[in-house]
Amino acid sequence: MKASPRSSLRPLLSLGSALLFAALIRAPIAEIPLERDEGEYAYIAQRWIAGEVPYRDAFDQKPPGIFLVYAVILRTLGDSPTAIHWGAQIWSFGTVAAVWALARAAAGNAAGAGAGILFSVLSASPSVLGNAANTETFMVLPATLSLLAAFRARRSGSRGWALTSGALAGAAMLFKQVAATNALLSAGIVAVSVRGASARAEEASSLAPFRLRVIWRQGGGFLLGGALAWAPFLAAFASAGALRELWDCVAGYNLDYANSVPWRYYARNFIRTFGVILALAWPAYLLAAAGLAAWLVRPERRRFGILLGAWLAASAAGTTIGGYFRPHYYIQTLPAIAVLAALGARALADLPRRERRKTAFLAALLASVGYPLAASAGYWLPGDPAAKSREIYPGNPFDISEEVGRFLAGRTHPGDRIFILGSEPQILFHANRKSATRYIFVYPLMTPTEKARARQLELIEEVHRAAPRIIVTVFIPTSFLARPETTTDVFDATRQRLAGYRLVALALRGAPPSGGLLTGAAAREAWRRAPAWYDRPSAVALAIWERR
Repeated sequence: MKASPRSSLRPLLSLGSALLFAALIRAPIAEIPLERDEGEYAYIAQRWIAGEVPYRDAFDQKPPGIFLVYAVILRTLGDSPTAIHWGAQIWSFGTVAAVWALARAAAGNAAGAGAGILFSVLSASPSVLGNAANTETFMVLPATLSLLAAFRARRSGSRGWALTSGALAGAAMLFKQVAATNALLSAGIVAVSVRGASARAEEASSLAPFRLRVIWRQGGGFLLGGALAWAPFLAAFASAGALRELWDCVAGYNLDYANSVPWRYYARNFIRTFGVILALAWPAYLLAAAGLAAWLVRPERRRFGILLGAWLAASAAGTTIGGYFRPHYYIQTLPAIAVLAALGARALADLPRRERRKTAFLAALLASVGYPLAASAGYWLPGDPAAKSREIYPGNPFDISEEVGRFLAGRTHPGDRIFILGSEPQILFHANRKSATRYIFVYPLMTPTEKARARQLELIEEVHRAAPRIIVTVFIPTSFLARPETTTDVFDATRQRLAGYRLVALALRGAPPSGGLLTGAAAREAWRRAPAWYDRPSAVALAIWERR
């Protein structure tokens, strides 16, 4: 019996509604200025396009996938914050589709649309810094697709699907290392298919060695896929002579970073950040809990419910690594939350009274979508992007970074070097100028370790050799995250170097984006009244110095 044209259109309408909603809610926040993490990725991609090599020429602890995607965005869509954010949204359309497919397979078209819409809202929320094109935004697409491929491998026993799942898991780890927790889940699901295939083979042949062959075929396929995802990058960096630097940044420094927070602070950090997220999205999380419970209590749904619960647990485990619990880390959990919440709304459609089922589903979905939109209405409505940036990132210079970048570009030649004492690489990106040091952010230099002191000395030597035309001194604590035990070598060396420079501009804290940069005599007078340095609080956000 042929399906009616109307029924064949329903999946397309369901997916289309989710994608359209995702585009509509992104539009009012696409112009928000870049923050420092985005600045890292954009600057390194910009310099990669110019012929430099990540890690060797610019330090960053993220795997290389994020720089590649940013480079593609810069080459195809442009280098404005709007272009970068729409590039990330186009990528996220794939995640919306993957989330839609999972929920639709479990509970139909309406649940699929609901999951896609919920993911769009939750992942773009200010509570997870969803305005920014962070690594998690790119990581969750291949991680979710890896799970879908693992499900196919589990059902079919196909080595091709096992290899695909492994390749996608490896691709997710090319954006952020914590995707390993999702990769372990996908590998475990593929292992279930191994056991199933082995059991069928043994029933047919009664030969135990057959089990080992099937395990090698499926498990080996998954591992081969992961290796294939990384192989081109490793080969490229090896040919550029930068494999050691890649290892130092992506593995060595990252291990130190992940172990720097004592266990006793984990719970405190989690409560502080997750509390904000829950306050803005509690209906969705409540519905997700209901969805998980509904799929676990029904015997015919229990197996899929266990898999979804394992997916959420694996994703949550990734957010805990390191103990920082930064807001955007939770994006890793949002595909699972969105699917479970949609299933929770669908479970309400099982109410005894048929006439109330659709109403209950729509009411639950509207509450989960509408509450975070209403709670942060100013964020979602059209408005001044710089004002939104100041609201999201109070005390940071992101709202004036483009103005500072234009000022620096106007006072330098393309071959000139700029040294920023701080962690504001978005300024380098906007200026389109090369850093005087590979340390485009100084967080690796601020830990109270001998390795950090060695990095400070390396930076000092690089700046000395580069003789930068411009030095930018940033006086914002979040640009350093220094500790009382942090060595001061880099600050002392910079103070000495500034003897050969003159002040040409500065920005005051809290200054509006228009006229936020004081130049010439106005800057020097403001500095004379309240000179700034790193040993005392200051009203100065940053100062710009030019070589005499």
